[in-house]
Amino acid sequence: MNPHSNAATHLSTVQTLVTSIDYSLQCNQLAVGCGATHHIFNLKSFFLSISDMTNITVSTGDSNSALEAHGIGTARILCNNTTLTLNKCPYVPNLDCSLVSLLDLFGDQLSNNQKGSHFSLVTNGKILLRGRIENRLMYVDYSLLRGLLSISSTTLWHNRLGHPGPTPVKILQ
Repeated sequence: MNPHSNAATHLSTVQTLVTSIDYSLQCNQLAVGCGATHHIFNLKSFFLSISDMTNITVSTGDSNSALEAHGIGTARILCNNTTLTLNKCPYVPNLDCSLVSLLDLFGDQLSNNQKGSHFSLVTNGKILLRGRIENRLMYVDYSLLRGLLSISSTTLWHNRLGHPGPTPVKILQ
């Protein structure tokens, strides 16, 4: 399937080859796969807009396993102060790890710099993504990566503070 085809062709089935991923890694990571035909995200926080759809199947490398996509939309990631907008991305909440298709990224004039087990993907002289290579997959340094959708101030402060003791809570009051 042509990954750049019209979104209407994606309504009934999205045929996606998902490369094998080391599932012992944390699920909040983003993998860059050279065998993936589409960018796929498992967190809604990456999406700017998403169309709820049914009957969308994501095929994996395992012929006995298919995952259901709950929609297709435009995702945006910010990594290393560079924003990357990705179109026609399936939202697959049961996917263990979000996946960016290297094939699609190279269509956007991207280059790869690799040193040992570390890589950086560069566009227009800026590092777009960087991370480590493990089991022939590129894992993005998640500390540099985040979805751009805003989160509630309560969630934001919880994420910043974790579980503060009584003293930090008194300071905030």
